[in-house]
Amino acid sequence: MACAAVDDVTAWILLTVVVAIVKSAGLSAELLTTLGGTAAFLAIMFGVVRPLLHRWNARLSHAAPSASVSVSPLSLLIILALLAALVTESVGIHALFGAFVAGTVVPRGHGLADRTARQLGDLLVVLLLPLFFAYTGLRTDLRAITGVSELGALAAVLAVAIAGKVGGTAIAARSSGQDWHSATTLGILMNTRGLMELVVLNIGLDLGVLSPALFGIMVIMALVTSAMTVPALSLMTRFAPSRAVG
Repeated sequence: MACAAVDDVTAWILLTVVVAIVKSAGLSAELLTTLGGTAAFLAIMFGVVRPLLHRWNARLSHAAPSASVSVSPLSLLIILALLAALVTESVGIHALFGAFVAGTVVPRGHGLADRTARQLGDLLVVLLLPLFFAYTGLRTDLRAITGVSELGALAAVLAVAIAGKVGGTAIAARSSGQDWHSATTLGILMNTRGLMELVVLNIGLDLGVLSPALFGIMVIMALVTSAMTVPALSLMTRFAPSRAVG
């Protein structure tokens, strides 16, 4: 989970820089304004909003665990996410980045985050998440990757993605002291990063950075690397080294 969290944060930072460069048409004063506005936005969110939410969370933590979040706090969190999205969109960064930061500054624990997640969890999992996947599927044109060159590109992208995510993670974990079985298992788990990849791909298609053919190739890569996780983990479990029980 820690590796996945660091991976997501790094991806969002890189995505922010790329979107800023694309929208400002290269290195210019507009790019500096965008980066400066983003820095100010992050400073306010983490320096002002987060401490206020921590105080709020402390009050809610002392309430009964079964008590639900009132309409007012829940509404304010939704407004916070929408305002953050509006700010990042206005400074030249995608709105998703602002919503992501808004979720990041909400303190974890048995207070605000957990109670709000219980109220919104079913809606997000049952309705919004399937709609996002359906939206991505509707934008994917598989007819654009039926040629020999496109199929070759798909095979190359799959090979590079799997080798980079599984191999890169495994080598890093092994160098930090993990045995090869644990390191490879961690690499397989890090290979399933499909949701974040789909978010980035949709943004890239909206900006015109990705062609329909490349978008389809990358979507297939995201789905394949995610779908292969459970079979690969089952295979790793079979070859797990026996440990002495003492």
